[in-house]
Amino acid sequence: MVIPDYSQPTAYGPKNSAKLVKMVPVEDVNELKIVWNLPYYGNEIGKIHLKYFLELFGYEGKNSVLSYLKSEGLANFLQANKHSVGDFMTKFELCIELTDKGVK
Repeated sequence: MVIPDYSQPTAYGPKNSAKLVKMVPVEDVNELKIVWNLPYYGNEIGKIHLKYFLELFGYEGKNSVLSYLKSEGLANFLQANKHSVGDFMTKFELCIELTDKGVK
């Protein structure tokens, strides 16, 4: 059995990236989700770079992104995740639970 190579063409090349997509929510949820579609890293060095951003956004102590958002009354919770989609893409997600002020 031959496994196809899904790495080419890239899923999100220059023609299909760097776009802002606005959506009308179907539920009354105070959540902001930002998703970056990145190349598949597998066991490559890029995993280390993603770990840095996971720790940067996931840190909840003094001078963290979350502590700043809380001090401004904009958010209650922040979560950073990464996961691979097959062997051709890595998704990095930042989910922020917003306060009423943060939604405005």
